[in-house]
Amino acid sequence: MGDNTLTFECDAVMDIAAVADLKSQLQALLAGEEGIVLDGDNVERIDGAALQLLASFYREASRLGTPPRWQGASEALTQAATLLGLSTHIGLDDNRG
Repeated sequence: MGDNTLTFECDAVMDIAAVADLKSQLQALLAGEEGIVLDGDNVERIDGAALQLLASFYREASRLGTPPRWQGASEALTQAATLLGLSTHIGLDDNRG
């Protein structure tokens, strides 16, 4: 425990083809006690499957007491999350950076 923070850099393409790998990476983040920072600046394309996974991750991390915060969010990420009504569910409305 401490003031450590883990930064997760989102890939440029986050789609259904990448969801299995993304899930494994996000689950590994949940195993620690560090704060979690999501960097979504590089996201060029994201689909509903990846956004739903991020929403599930955000909910679980929050339940564990370590809600992620966003260091940055690309226009593609922001627009897709807004279009699908998931901005709040992935924490973009709370702490965009």
